[in-house]
Amino acid sequence: MEFSMIEALVKSDKVIFSKNRHARSSVSDQFHLVHSNNIESPYYTGYVRCVSFNSLMKHDLARSGTTHLQQHTNRCKGKSKTAYQPSSSSSSLHQHKIGSFFQPKCKIPAKLKEKVCDAVLDFIVHDIRPPHAIEGKGLQSLVSAYIEIGGKCGNVTVDTILPSRSTVKRKLDDKCKLVKSKFSRSTKSHC
Repeated sequence: MEFSMIEALVKSDKVIFSKNRHARSSVSDQFHLVHSNNIESPYYTGYVRCVSFNSLMKHDLARSGTTHLQQHTNRCKGKSKTAYQPSSSSSSLHQHKIGSFFQPKCKIPAKLKEKVCDAVLDFIVHDIRPPHAIEGKGLQSLVSAYIEIGGKCGNVTVDTILPSRSTVKRKLDDKCKLVKSKFSRSTKSHC
């Protein structure tokens, strides 16, 4: 599988990590295997991800040794560790989505963070929302969609993106019906 294809899967959270349970080398503990997140037939992609330093590397389980993994580890020694540190409560069977291993591509300037904080405060005050509203998955999904659009289209006004109230109501009715039918099917299968 090509590196660009793996990167696309990584960015879309369509991969999962697992430890290599058959590894004989201790260096293998510092890397997770990258698997497709295809429910019907998950497969090993031929890549590993450095747990400490978030590097994606090609690794053929059948033919590759661990020398290149050891060299990577040696090069990274002394660098500050970034994202993933497993908690003591996490199970070895727990698989993390690859998105949780990423750092932002750039450091977000303090002025931009302050601007976001001010916008959050405006949201809470103007719409009379509790502060924990910003922790909701729905709002986070909405913000992520806007960030993605901004990344692809540049600066756009909210009016050009935000759907009308009637569009939201119509689609909300459809979404509720879909969720209701899925819930109904899942409860029937468990009974």
